[in-house]
Amino acid sequence: ARIAALNEFLFAELGYTGNADNYYDPRNSYLNEVLERRLGIPITLAVVYLAVGRQLGLDLGDDPRQVVDEVPHLGDERGEGELEDDDDDRDDAE
Repeated sequence: ARIAALNEFLFAELGYTGNADNYYDPRNSYLNEVLERRLGIPITLAVVYLAVGRQLGLDLGDDPRQVVDEVPHLGDERGEGELEDDDDDRDDAE
């Protein structure tokens, strides 16, 4: 439920989205620009996602690449996974 609320807030309410029209625009890589425009590439959107999630007390890990792989809203076609709300189900061992 908390992950769904985070997705709703960032992507529906605030309108964060991937820049499909101009993927190579340098502004997609600068966090200040991504925050201002609410437009970026999957990896910078994942950094924003992790930072907001962390502020909400969600343990989403530390690797933005994992978020890109699991959150389809980030504008990356690979996003097919599903982040878990239950922190106890995470396997932090590598």
